[in-house]
Amino acid sequence: MKRLKFPVYLLVAIIFGFIIFSPLICPGQQSSEFLFSKGVVAYSEGKFEAALNYFQQASQLSPEDAEIQHYLGMTQMQLGKYDLAIKSLKKALSLDPTIKELHYDLGVTYFRAKNYPQALSHFLEAEKVQPQRAMVYFYQGYIHYLMKKYNLVAPPLNKAQELDPSLTQTCQFYRAMSLMKTKRYNEAEKEFQATIDTAPETDLAKAAKTLKKRVAALKKEEKRWSIIPSLSMQFDDNVTLKPDELPAAVKVSDEEDYRTVFHLVGEYRLFKNECWSSVGRYTFYESIHSSLHDYDLIKNEVNFNLTRRGTLGEGGIPTTLGFDVNYSHNLLDARPYLETIHFRTTWGLSLTQNSFLQLQWRIQDKDFHYSVINSQSNRDGLNNLIGFNYFWFHCNNTRYLRWGFFYDHDSTIGSDWDYDGYRFMLSYFLPLWKGIKLTIDSEYYYQDYKNVDSVYFQERSDREYTWSISFNRDFHSNLNLAFQYLGREHNSSIEFYEYDRNVYMLTLTAYF
Repeated sequence: MKRLKFPVYLLVAIIFGFIIFSPLICPGQQSSEFLFSKGVVAYSEGKFEAALNYFQQASQLSPEDAEIQHYLGMTQMQLGKYDLAIKSLKKALSLDPTIKELHYDLGVTYFRAKNYPQALSHFLEAEKVQPQRAMVYFYQGYIHYLMKKYNLVAPPLNKAQELDPSLTQTCQFYRAMSLMKTKRYNEAEKEFQATIDTAPETDLAKAAKTLKKRVAALKKEEKRWSIIPSLSMQFDDNVTLKPDELPAAVKVSDEEDYRTVFHLVGEYRLFKNECWSSVGRYTFYESIHSSLHDYDLIKNEVNFNLTRRGTLGEGGIPTTLGFDVNYSHNLLDARPYLETIHFRTTWGLSLTQNSFLQLQWRIQDKDFHYSVINSQSNRDGLNNLIGFNYFWFHCNNTRYLRWGFFYDHDSTIGSDWDYDGYRFMLSYFLPLWKGIKLTIDSEYYYQDYKNVDSVYFQERSDREYTWSISFNRDFHSNLNLAFQYLGREHNSSIEFYEYDRNVYMLTLTAYF
């Protein structure tokens, strides 16, 4: 039997043809896997545009491959194409619900698209299949915060912190924010402090420091009442009778003395809303001298204040408009001495983030209860005052420079006390070290009296220079200790009214 020979050239042709045409036998499977692999590499390198191109081609060849749809959706999310990403991820979920990461990835995509309800629903599903994944719980807590469901924030954040300690500070911060939003201020302060203690140099810690101060201010605003007592030990090298309501001294002793001063302020907020607020205030003041009891002064004062907050103009400049009425009754050595009542309006404008202007007008009625030499010496009458204070804040609003000018006119029954007054003020505030704060004040006051003095038969003009320096420090949140020095030089064209004075004060103040 004759044996058939298989031509070698035919065998080579078959092998070559197989190599050329074999990809066409199952083109979808081989090409999609190749493209998918190249897409995964590009994705891992952060080359999302290139990865998107590969995954789109792979998806066209294998549209029912859940893994390709998953990566396609993740790439679309990275590129901010959230609607397309959601569509791809949902398709992957329908093709293979067993892929654990899909609910989490859908949650992140909805979150980035700011669709918080849908994001939350997917994170809750992710919790079932990935119960040990910390970020599943962090996102839940953060979404509750963004949706203003503050009471639901803490439990998932606690779980996230437990699973991943590296999230501790972030979880503390948002728990504190939620507590602040629900007006649980004491707890919020503790949580902000914990945020600071965890890592003091981070941006979150810096934000927590600022917000902790804000919480303290909110606590004060929220409380309807406050009581502020203070006790001051003072040395005065020239005891002078000059109540705060008076532009000039009534009586100068030319003697030094020690005194104890007790001061009490009680406030009650009558109402407050977004635009209006009202406060009632009572003030008690008593000075007791060691020797010169003729200068012991007791003052009782009642004040009612009404404030409106708003904006001005197209730029929305923040403004405040205030009205107050004040009644003061003074006893000198336990005998009636002076009554005053004033009406005042103030207008404040935040001109920039670092500057504030306050305008003021006041009219005051004075009624003295002591005998006078003659009718020209009667100081009863009206005082009109108008002027401004300007504040410039700097160094992140931790320091300020203030300057101001006020003009006042006294119109009295007795002609001796009619005058025009011009007051110039300059002060500076800055923090020093270890919580100590420094305030420096200076003032120049010129008074031009309108008539010839009936006792000394001279025209009178006075120039008064006042300067003070104060160091104070807060202890905890409700105690302050201050040392203050005050110097005054009062010059006059009539020698009788001239005097110098230096006062040293150590004051302890409590806040309740």
